Amino acid sequence: MSGFLKRAAVFLLGSFTVVAQVTFLREFLVVFLGNELCLGVVFSSWFLGFALGAAAAARPARRARAGEPLFPLVVSALLFLAPAVVLLIRASRLLLAVPPGEYIPFARLLLAALCLIVPFSFLVGFAFPFACLLALAGERRGVRNVGLAYVLDAVGCLAGGSIFSFALVGRVPPLPILIGWAAALFAVLALGAGPAGRRRAAALAVAVAACAAALASGAARRLDEWSVRVRWRSLNPDMPLLLSTDTRYENIAVARRNGQFDLFGNGQYYFSFPDPYGAAAAAHMIMTQHPSPGRVLLIGGGAGGMARVFLEHGLDLLRYIELDPALIRITEECLGEEEARVFRLPQVRLSHGDGRRFIKETGERFDMVVVNVPDPSTAMLNRFYTREFYREARAVLAPGGVLAARLSAPADYYGGEVASYVGSVYRTLRSVFPHVLVAPGEEHHFFASDSPAGATADLGALARRWAERGIATDAFTPHHYLIWWLPERVAFTRESLEAAARVPLNTDLRPVTYYFNLIIWARHSGSAVAGALRVLERAGAGWFLAPLAALLLARLGWLLASGRRGARQTAFHALLAVGAMGFSAIALEIILIFAFQSIYGYAYQMMGLIVALFMAGLASGGYCSTRVVAHPRRRTRPLLALAALALGLYAGIVPSILRLVGASGARSEYVFAALILVTGFVAGLEFPLAGALYERHAASIGRTAARAGAADYLGACAGALLTGVVFVPLLGIAAACRILLALNAGVAFLLLAARDD
Repeated sequence: MSGFLKRAAVFLLGSFTVVAQVTFLREFLVVFLGNELCLGVVFSSWFLGFALGAAAAARPARRARAGEPLFPLVVSALLFLAPAVVLLIRASRLLLAVPPGEYIPFARLLLAALCLIVPFSFLVGFAFPFACLLALAGERRGVRNVGLAYVLDAVGCLAGGSIFSFALVGRVPPLPILIGWAAALFAVLALGAGPAGRRRAAALAVAVAACAAALASGAARRLDEWSVRVRWRSLNPDMPLLLSTDTRYENIAVARRNGQFDLFGNGQYYFSFPDPYGAAAAAHMIMTQHPSPGRVLLIGGGAGGMARVFLEHGLDLLRYIELDPALIRITEECLGEEEARVFRLPQVRLSHGDGRRFIKETGERFDMVVVNVPDPSTAMLNRFYTREFYREARAVLAPGGVLAARLSAPADYYGGEVASYVGSVYRTLRSVFPHVLVAPGEEHHFFASDSPAGATADLGALARRWAERGIATDAFTPHHYLIWWLPERVAFTRESLEAAARVPLNTDLRPVTYYFNLIIWARHSGSAVAGALRVLERAGAGWFLAPLAALLLARLGWLLASGRRGARQTAFHALLAVGAMGFSAIALEIILIFAFQSIYGYAYQMMGLIVALFMAGLASGGYCSTRVVAHPRRRTRPLLALAALALGLYAGIVPSILRLVGASGARSEYVFAALILVTGFVAGLEFPLAGALYERHAASIGRTAARAGAADYLGACAGALLTGVVFVPLLGIAAACRILLALNAGVAFLLLAARDD
């Protein structure tokens, strides 16, 4: 196998694994009804499998010389396994016996991720040490090749993530994408088998032909469509599926029931259309919360009939902002010409994009801003419930203007998690608007204004406003107001929410409403994780910083007491540095994705660019560090300590940078792009340095790659789970970054305490 083909194989493996990882994540989001809790679980399972695989490969990699023939065998198993994992994820709700429409309990979700993701990522981790040997390409350059394989893998991830996100998503179904990528990697392995591996080359050629035949005959696409129907039956078995399509933002599915179309996003119910009664009643109630609305901004949900009803109130302008263009296109196709023409009326201005971004950039003023987005069950949606968003919305309201928002919650009950959940939204609104009203029900409607002359709970005033509009409809009468504005219920709701004084505010950097939604989900799904989340809520950052300090002091005391501060201990500290780097790198990536989503609102659209920039920085940092360790006179241990300290200090200043970026204008996206790139660069510096330091003790490139890879991904496993599920939602970004600072500073201190390299 020539040097070029060997490196091409390592590159393609990196690109294939990132495409498979993103595909698995998107599939889990659909079966888990869009809740981002599954992201931390899937990431953790991925990194756990990789760590176990890399550790298992330590002994065989130590005996191997060139990475062959185990590398082609392991990669071939990966290529066949990836489509099977997709099929099993889509059938997972049936396999786990989860009733339709219910969230998968946390324990079952974890079981599914471990059973489906860990075997695949185990093989990825097992292949990594052999990829390092393969990167030698017939040359002898020592420990530099651990870093070289790391860079090749990172560049492959960059290319794969970019192509997948910008060229393939929404155009090609997942299974054909994976099978096509497998064909390319099989072909490279077949070409590189050489004369000594004729049988292996023949088997790989057959695999290439099989992949090509599956794509050309349409079998791959038909298998994808069949498995989508299986997934749908696990979600809604009583509703016939009309279409299911993957867009750049989500999976959209449309079903038909009782003469209506039901639209779902990532498996979660969005709305039914046409809905002449249900949507109309709520829409009329909302519009009469302003004495004379002329200019209205509607963010999301207008395709379900709300936009049409709003226009009955004689609006001069209805600005309708919808993120996903496919949602409007699909709705228009199902509605027919008569209903679809609403979006083409002269007083309607339909825009595709992020509603929050529009509010930041527009110079217009509105009498009402209606936020009709789903509940804050994800970080993406939570950004429409934060103090920063409410301030931005107030800035575009005309004097006396009204902000309307909604939140699903149990009616007439405000105990435990529900009080925290609804109370966090109420208190956050009260921190921005002097006048806030809540209409209780299965959906709580919030109305906020800077003037008491706008929103009102007075039934007589509302009836007069309705009469003045002169709207003739069977969908609404003044009696409907009692559904939301029964005086006793309104007073009880206000008193209950006012009593929730200790509930923290929901902010961009501390999304507590999203966190409380996770707790409610855990309670409803029967998961025991709800109790653990409540304990962590009361713990605070000190409960995480104290164990770190205790472990650092214990380790340092043991070193001083035993006198063991030689090469073996230094090698152990090198692995600690890699683990801390893996923990911090994935933690910072998740933090930046959360922050980007909160500030700009289209992280899913730009996920390919975010991943590409991070991987570009990782590859650049790894390359620079690889060049450094190529010089035998360089003292690796102090450099590794300096790199760990730099990563910690960088994490410490990230919150301040994010506050400045969020406060600046739209062009600050360029600053954010640089921030992502620098994050990857600083994190990428450590792996080659740690690999070089450990290899001096291990005396084996294969063993070094295995142990360093295992430490890296074990750290990432813990970082993904804690950051995505606990640190950011519960403690906030600032506290999470302080933990990262303490972790890396402690590792740097231990490295400096050693005596030699």
